[in-house]
Amino acid sequence: MNFENLVSLKGKKWRGSKAPKKILIIRLQAFGDVVITLPYLQSLRNQLPATTQLDFLTRTRMSDIPIGMDMFTNVYALRGGNSVKREFLWFLLMYPLLLMKGYDVVMDLQNHRFSKLIRHLLFPAAWVEFDKESSLYAGMRTKRSIDFCGLAEVDFSAPLILKKEVESTLVAFNLPTDADWVVLNPAGFFETRNWAKEKYIEFCEHWMKQEKRKTYFLLLGEASMREKATWFEQQLGSRCINLVCKTNALEALQVLSKCKLVVSEDSGLFHMSCAMGVPTIGIYGSTRNDWTNPLQNHTFCFNSSDMECGDCMLQKCIHKKVLCLDRIGSEEVLNKALSLLAKTPQRN
Repeated sequence: MNFENLVSLKGKKWRGSKAPKKILIIRLQAFGDVVITLPYLQSLRNQLPATTQLDFLTRTRMSDIPIGMDMFTNVYALRGGNSVKREFLWFLLMYPLLLMKGYDVVMDLQNHRFSKLIRHLLFPAAWVEFDKESSLYAGMRTKRSIDFCGLAEVDFSAPLILKKEVESTLVAFNLPTDADWVVLNPAGFFETRNWAKEKYIEFCEHWMKQEKRKTYFLLLGEASMREKATWFEQQLGSRCINLVCKTNALEALQVLSKCKLVVSEDSGLFHMSCAMGVPTIGIYGSTRNDWTNPLQNHTFCFNSSDMECGDCMLQKCIHKKVLCLDRIGSEEVLNKALSLLAKTPQRN
């Protein structure tokens, strides 16, 4: 048994005879971690009475997706950019409103000094702090934290439910509806998380040889993806649809929800795809597998946990080649993708 996984949670359970009237969830950063919390919160929302108000507090940059979810009554966004001082001042302006809400339960799914301060100042009857220490997958630690409060036992409830008014803006992107979409996401932040771009092209070539329905390969993301996206367009020609810098986070989520498959390095988009229940292949290098692998029926992650130097979290590899990524072949990724699709129920 891994005793590291048995870290005790800090908090106070809900002791009311009825469900609480108001619950506040705090998750301020980072983008992928905010998304990871949502399937478990969807499960919580599904089990709470309709009269229970579920609110979410995050940072402005992270707020698009929670705002588009049908599960929250209110989403509060702290402004301030990257300035902690400005963010704290914004919280002081927001504090009277939050205090007046009279939250019965506060779930601090961030667990750092700022989120702790917010929780203390709201004086909830029940509360919990996120487990930052164990080696469990971040989603499982989120589940443990929510379960601790005693309101419900939650699970990974994918797909997420979007508000009706934001259900689909896909027409604006002129995406072909008579074909399958496969998202390629070479967005790992370091060289130790970047699968060779040539292998992505090989994967696409293998895919097209066996495709039963025409497939377009989509690229989503921010400005850091532009150079790679241009190269992919050159290599794939008319089969490539470049949406880099053309969608906000919520629009990207809507695109993902209609995709057949996502092949992604460790990034926020990977977690978005998993949260929407889309068949997703993760290609990890130095990333810690135990912290980030969802282990869901619709996901598979190539990872380095079997290697002596694996799960190193280093930005630069100690070897001449990034061995953990170099050993992953395009045909192997294709075979895993086809296997995953065969056992994953087809979505509309």
